[in-house]
Amino acid sequence: MGRREQILKCAEQALGNRDLAERWLIKPSAGLDHRSPCSLLADHLGYGHVRDNLVRLDYGVYQ
Repeated sequence: MGRREQILKCAEQALGNRDLAERWLIKPSAGLDHRSPCSLLADHLGYGHVRDNLVRLDYGVYQ
C-alpha cells in the first residue's frame, strides 16, 4: 500500500468518511504550514508530518 492510500485510510478514520478524507488531502492545512497533505507525501519526512497532523486532528489537538 502506498503512502497516499495509508494516509487516506487514517484520514477516513479521523474524519469519518472517505469523501471528507479525500477533500482534506488536497486542501491546504494550517497545521502543515498551509501546504496540502498530498504535496508532502513524496518523501518520508513529509509523510511523517502529515501522519502527525492526522493524529492531532483525531485527538482534537490543533496548532
